Amino acid sequence: MPRPSKATCLVASSALLLLSVAGLGRSLSPLAPLPAFNAPLTRINDCEAAELCLLPGIGPALAARIIADRDEHGPFRTVEELDRVKGIGPTTLERLRPWVTCRG
Repeated sequence: MPRPSKATCLVASSALLLLSVAGLGRSLSPLAPLPAFNAPLTRINDCEAAELCLLPGIGPALAARIIADRDEHGPFRTVEELDRVKGIGPTTLERLRPWVTCRG
């Protein structure tokens, strides 16, 4: 199979960059893109499961565990405290960091 040309690589890289900036490339990258300018952050102490499921790497089961942990131990004081939830390790925490806040 022939290697793609530099022009093809440049076009593909530019397209991925534009998708990431627009927030459409979440599934194309192992890490979540930065939120768009002025995008509201998800307040993890106030949101419901449906809103948590919109975050990168969070499905229904993990959203339920986040809410159960929040109900049992009280609100998260820092984003880093999400690592106390089973299923959230360093990689998932880094994916979530640009998208969430604990402050209201």
